[in-house]
Amino acid sequence: MRGDPTLADLEREFPAWECSESFGWCWAQLRDNRDVRVRGEDTTDLRDMIRRWVGRHPDAGASL
Repeated sequence: MRGDPTLADLEREFPAWECSESFGWCWAQLRDNRDVRVRGEDTTDLRDMIRRWVGRHPDAGASL
């Protein structure tokens, strides 16, 4: 394993999501629905949280 992904890595893996860091957390929000946000302790945790959200919302269509 090469270590934790960068925020840019996550945005390439999940192009529907915009990723950032703030207040000691890593955040992601859907580009087409700013009300949908997830956060993680680090970028690896954030990737897991995005995957979890996507898995729980299969009807989200283009937002995935």
